[in-house]
Amino acid sequence: MSKKILLYALLCLLPSIGHARTPMPKIIKFVVITGENINLRKAPNATSPRLLVEYNEAYTYIWENQKHDKNMVSPRKAQMAEVFPVVAETNDWIQILVKDGGNYIHTPYIMKRFTKDVKTVPITDGLMANTVYHARKGGKYNGIYWYYDLMNSMYFFLKAEDNVLKTYATIELCLEKDSSTKRINVSKNENNWITMKYGNSVSNNDEFEEAVDLNKLTDDEFGTIMRLASVYDTPIRNTVFCIINGNISECNY
Repeated sequence: MSKKILLYALLCLLPSIGHARTPMPKIIKFVVITGENINLRKAPNATSPRLLVEYNEAYTYIWENQKHDKNMVSPRKAQMAEVFPVVAETNDWIQILVKDGGNYIHTPYIMKRFTKDVKTVPITDGLMANTVYHARKGGKYNGIYWYYDLMNSMYFFLKAEDNVLKTYATIELCLEKDSSTKRINVSKNENNWITMKYGNSVSNNDEFEEAVDLNKLTDDEFGTIMRLASVYDTPIRNTVFCIINGNISECNY
């Protein structure tokens, strides 16, 4: 087994090993950071342990008072223009939601004076038409969005809920254009990697976009891809569109 495949297998196991996942708390609003290098604290006071980044394959977060190698950590600080969901607030502090590289949820505190409330923008097909996301139109999977990471041959499938675009499934594909394939042919190779051969009838003919236009697939063909996708109980990526300084910005958390 190659090092790349072994690493990919280990990363896929991350949600099921280590500490248990924290359920997603209710989000009450979103804020944008207005300062630089702001500490994130375990409790709403300036002497509470800070949130740290522990550098490993997936970069995980730990609290400053947890056992760690000082040479392998650095503070996880909030930076100017970062946007965070808020799950609780007091007069001087707000509790925000962050996720680390292992997709584990943490809810540190930050001083309210370093933040500003922002307005979220409803997610519509019109808004999404100006982004990298594409909408499935009609049929059984109507309302699902997707985008294709060309560099890593990854499809990300998303759903819009409460003005938040939630990534709930991914699939890694080896794409092969094959003129002898009428539409698509999905299979697994000897290393258990998923290969999709596709013909001209489902190609979008744009080398800078996804090789396959998923809106050209039937529900059965689209469903074949979805059944192979890795589905997560906690989204691996959330996106909100916020109005910041009069402009619509895409904000990931």
